[in-house]
Amino acid sequence: MPIGITHIYDYLNIYDAPVELSIFVDAIMAIDNVLVDSINKKLSSKSKTK
Repeated sequence: MPIGITHIYDYLNIYDAPVELSIFVDAIMAIDNVLVDSINKKLSSKSKTK
């Protein structure tokens, strides 16, 4: 399940952003995209081998 902007803002209601807000949001979204793509590739390759 990808991270949405609301998840990031919920986090920011509890903790301070370690860098400028736009950089923080861009970094979290980029990391999330990489992880989601990786999981999708693994799931896709598993379904092809069955």
